[in-house]
Amino acid sequence: MSTATQILNQLGGKKFIAMTGAACFADGNTLIAKFKGCKVANIMYVTLTDSDTYTVKFCKFKGVAVHTVAGVYADMLTKIFEETTGLYTSL
Repeated sequence: MSTATQILNQLGGKKFIAMTGAACFADGNTLIAKFKGCKVANIMYVTLTDSDTYTVKFCKFKGVAVHTVAGVYADMLTKIFEETTGLYTSL
C-alpha cells in the first residue's frame, strides 16, 4: 500500500472524497487533495516526514501556501482539515 493511500485512509477514505468532493493524487510520500467549497484554500498537501509525522500545507493557488502545520499525527488530520477549511469529512 502506498503512503498516499494510507494518508487518504487516515483522512476517511471514500467518505472524505464523498463529503469534500476532493480529487486525490499521489506524489511519492505526499497526498495532494484538490477540493471546492472553501474560501481559504482549495488544495491540500499532506507529506510524511522522517519523524513519522505529517506536514499539512493548504494552498489557494498551486504552491502558494496560506496555512501550514508541521508535526501532525494521523489522528489529528481530519480535525486540522475541518478547522482550516470549514468542510466536514464525515456525517
